[in-house]
Amino acid sequence: MLGLICGMLQQGKLAFSFKFAIFVSSYRSRSKQHQEVYGEKIMIPTLHVYGEADQVIQQPMSIEFLEYFHEPKTIVHPGGHFIPATGSQKQHYIKFMEEMKQICL
Repeated sequence: MLGLICGMLQQGKLAFSFKFAIFVSSYRSRSKQHQEVYGEKIMIPTLHVYGEADQVIQQPMSIEFLEYFHEPKTIVHPGGHFIPATGSQKQHYIKFMEEMKQICL
């Protein structure tokens, strides 16, 4: 859903805006009605988090979704369908949020 909202933001179809997005175990909608949203790269900064062993949203689906974003940042963990929160992963979240704090000022 967030991918569709980002695409709509890119196309100027929203009455609100935001400056970045964080995706977890994300994938592109396959619905024919949604394909127009993926017509151009989404330019807002994004962080994509996914697991190599995710059996719900398998890794290839999350990797394929990255192509719709301009310079997406990623956190890839060895686990499944969850949000990782180890020390090293937290540092990636913090770094991304610090970067986003600068663009939101």
